[in-house]
Formats: sequence, C-alpha cells, structure tokens
Amino acid sequence: FPHVKFWGHYQSIDHGICQKNIQLFELAEFKDRNIQTLSGGERKRASLAQLMTQNADLMVLDEPLNHLDLKHQVFILKHLKMLCREQEKCVLMTLHDINFARHFCDKVLLLGPSGEINLGLTKDILIKENIEALVNYPMLKIQQSDQSYYFPSIAG
Repeated sequence: FPHVKFWGHYQSIDHGICQKNIQLFELAEFKDRNIQTLSGGERKRASLAQLMTQNADLMVLDEPLNHLDLKHQVFILKHLKMLCREQEKCVLMTLHDINFARHFCDKVLLLGPSGEINLGLTKDILIKENIEALVNYPMLKIQQSDQSYYFPSIAG
C-alpha cells in the first residue's frame, strides 16, 4: 500500500481493502495458491485487484483486458468507468478493441502507422473513416439503437 510507511504494518482497514478486492475480482478460490499456478486471466485479475488496493487517483494500464474472458473484460471496463465517474479517478489505458473503446472511453488517442496522431472525444475520433485509415482495412458499421459497432468487412 502506498500509504504504509517504510517498515510499517498493515492495519485492519488494509486487510479489509484486500478482502473486498479479492471478492470483487472473483479471486477467493485462488487466494492461497502460488501466483505461478494461476492462468493468464487469473493472474491479470489478481494484478488488477492489487492495483485497486492502491486506491490511486491515476491508473496507467497497458492492455488491461489481455488474457481475460469476455465476462471479465466487461466487468473490468465497467468497474474502471465507475471509478472515473463516482470517485473521479483517471484511467489511461491501451485498448485494441474499438467497440469497447467506443463504449467505455470518454477520449481516445489514435496513433497511426506513419506517426499521425488523432486525439479527441471518442464519438468524434472513432468514426469509420478514422478506423479504416488506422487499420488499413475496410470496416463495416452496424447501428444498434444509439450505439455504433465496427467490424472488419469480410465480404468480397
């Protein structure tokens, strides 16, 4: 914990925070196992739970969804969004899933293959033309109610 002094001891509140995150990230069955025996997704959830115990105002995450199944990917993104909205946390992360970025991110930064930069509100930046230029591949846009989803066009 960043708030524990050098040579300090954990207090009951620290243990409570750990237990809360063990439950929240569905890790109770693994708490007594060596981390080396966990799967990639279980390790990722453990590292994210460990991060949450830090209660940092700024979190920088490199591919936080890597190795996670779909259920846990959505959970992580919903949890991070809730932290931003309700606790005014700031999350900076890399994502490769355009549809998750469109739904969960307020702002995006696209780094093009030739060094071009496109930064702004998600709704303004993650549009078909920008996505196609970024991935150098035609995309299919599907509209569902007020949400747009993008997929690689495999027709033809």
